[in-house]
Amino acid sequence: MAKKANKSVAFSDHQADRRLLQRVEQALAARKDGSFSALCKQALNAFLDPAESESADSQQQRSEIQQVLAARAQAEESRSGTSESGMSEQLERTKTELEARIAGLQEQLERERSQQEQQATGSQALAQRLERLEARTEQQFERIQQKLAQLEQSWAGSRSQPAHSEAAEPPDSGEAPARQAAEPSGQQADADTLVAHFGQLLDDF
Repeated sequence: MAKKANKSVAFSDHQADRRLLQRVEQALAARKDGSFSALCKQALNAFLDPAESESADSQQQRSEIQQVLAARAQAEESRSGTSESGMSEQLERTKTELEARIAGLQEQLERERSQQEQQATGSQALAQRLERLEARTEQQFERIQQKLAQLEQSWAGSRSQPAHSEAAEPPDSGEAPARQAAEPSGQQADADTLVAHFGQLLDDF
């Protein structure tokens, strides 16, 4: 079993030693193991066997580069996953908002369609009422014309009847006063009949 040999390194107060010590401390802080012994061995190996030291340094550099690349790839994947998750949430919110707007537009269209149907139904009912009123008015007008024609015929007949009776019968001095008294009453009855017919026509209209 090989015996361990312990060697020490002393740094003086000279400026060169202070700068070297500062660089050693920086190197130790940058190394993962942080061992001063390993750093000294690496420095001695590089000084005594430059070819082997360069190979070891290259391997270490490659290892460090691979570690850095792996860390960057992991960070990129994490950011990509977070970005995709945020984009998915944003798309879902946009989809929900669009669905709500479409539903609101459909409800508004249904209300407007219902109002238009109600207005059309009211207009149709009004048109039917106007048609019925117009037909009824025409019927009443025809009835009025017929009754007026009948009244004119009746009135003309009542006026021409006394003349025919006077021409057919000779005048009688004893019946003349009674006939003259009866003529006004007959004319009054005809007038009352006409008034009654006109009143009935107005009531029917």
